[in-house]
Amino acid sequence: MAESVEVAKNNAVEDVEPVTQDDVEKTDTAKPTKHKPRLSPEDGLLLFNLALVEQSVAQLTSDLPPSLCTLSDIDSATHDLDHSTRTFQHLAACGKSTPKRGKLLYSARLATERAGFGKSLVSKLQRKRDEQDAVEQQRAVHVEQWHKQQEEKRAEQERERERVEQEQKVEEERILKETEERNAVIREEMARAVDVPKKRAKKRGDVSDTEYARSDIEDDAGMRPVKAQGKKKRLARGTRAGDAVEGSDDEGARKRRNVDDEADVPSDEEMDTAHVESTPRYKSKATVSDDDSE
Repeated sequence: MAESVEVAKNNAVEDVEPVTQDDVEKTDTAKPTKHKPRLSPEDGLLLFNLALVEQSVAQLTSDLPPSLCTLSDIDSATHDLDHSTRTFQHLAACGKSTPKRGKLLYSARLATERAGFGKSLVSKLQRKRDEQDAVEQQRAVHVEQWHKQQEEKRAEQERERERVEQEQKVEEERILKETEERNAVIREEMARAVDVPKKRAKKRGDVSDTEYARSDIEDDAGMRPVKAQGKKKRLARGTRAGDAVEGSDDEGARKRRNVDDEADVPSDEEMDTAHVESTPRYKSKATVSDDDSE
């Protein structure tokens, strides 16, 4: 068994030919073979549809007005358009190299036309980008001016608010000062009106300083003399009692008041007596002469 394995190894070594320098040079100078593009019909149709969508989006972007698109939109559409153009070129090359017996799900001629349309659309997007750049620069200037106007407007409103607040503050201070001056004048007049009667009464000697002090204390405390209060209470009790008396009692009370009034009125004799007593007495002429002779 071991002998048979050894014989097989020797035979394998003898069969291998040594590599020469000529073989190495031939390998280095050999040209690479070109691989023909191989694409399944289903993949070619998907790529065609994808490239068609990208080209359509780029065309719509190029037709938009400047107010509805931006520079980023145009740049994105240009990138997608470049990808779709290369895809159409690849599909056109695959269609030309495919044998006639092969079956394609797209038209190679249409792919070639779409590739040429994409090249012309690139230049249109470039012009669109230049216009959009100018529009956006102008728009940025307008926006900056608008922001500046808004700042100036807010500053003007703030100054107006501060001015109004200052005027209100000055007006409040003026009103407060006038009120204080008016109150001071009123207090001075009231003090003068209270001092004048007291000074006059002191000059006449009618009221002493103690009575004035007591009257001032009573006036300040809102008190009244006890006598007046008692009289008022009696009047109140009399009023309440009078309300409770019936009609007959009212007539009796009126009769009693009439009797008292008649008693207070003096009679004719009393009035004559009072007149005689009040008349001064004079001596007669005879009496005066007698006195002189004596």
